[in-house]
Amino acid sequence: MNGVHLLSNVPLFGGMEGTRLQSLVPHLRRRSYRPGQVIFHQDDPGGQLYIIVTGQVRISVVSEDGRENDIALLEPGECFGEVSLLDGGHRSATATARVSTEVLILLQEAFQDFLQQNPEVLGSIARVLCRRLRNADQLLGDMLFLDVPTRLARQLVRLAGRHSASMGDLVIEVDQDQLARFVGASRESVNRALRLYQSQGVLRPSRRRIIISDFNALQTAASWEYRPLLQGLET
Repeated sequence: MNGVHLLSNVPLFGGMEGTRLQSLVPHLRRRSYRPGQVIFHQDDPGGQLYIIVTGQVRISVVSEDGRENDIALLEPGECFGEVSLLDGGHRSATATARVSTEVLILLQEAFQDFLQQNPEVLGSIARVLCRRLRNADQLLGDMLFLDVPTRLARQLVRLAGRHSASMGDLVIEVDQDQLARFVGASRESVNRALRLYQSQGVLRPSRRRIIISDFNALQTAASWEYRPLLQGLET
């Protein structure tokens, strides 16, 4: 897949003519990351925009006491690192390759030159940032108002949307530690919630995957109206 085609599939550049995107291609650099490898840390200096070619990248934030929560899982065609690219500040989150991942890297100077020549890109940037802000607001609302089982169901529905069914089941490649970071709860609380849904025939947890047996029931569990509570469940 050539550079222009890759760029045209990125929301920041979607709809732009290939002739204009062509000017960015010589400035793109490919890099590969192994599963679990950190691409950049929270508070690192900025200066590069990353575009995912293959793989997955999780975006996480770390509190002062070392607790880590995942706030996004990005797929091919999505970009990250644009905030530091625009304001020159430090990274606001950590980016880690979840699986073997290949990215295209665009340096700040090349991006700003392109922005000066194509100011309409600012509109695309604003839409991308607004979408991420809405997602962050939703995650915050979930953390404040929903119990762990409901938050877990919502996160599994989001993750299931990125997978296709196989023989009637949806298989999500995620372990319980990763789920705990996404949900913002202890691993023990997530494990109890998984057992609750397993007892209801909604899913089957495995070592590094969750098998969704009844996606409709999972969607119901993720709704505001359905609030399964567990005795003594930590949040």
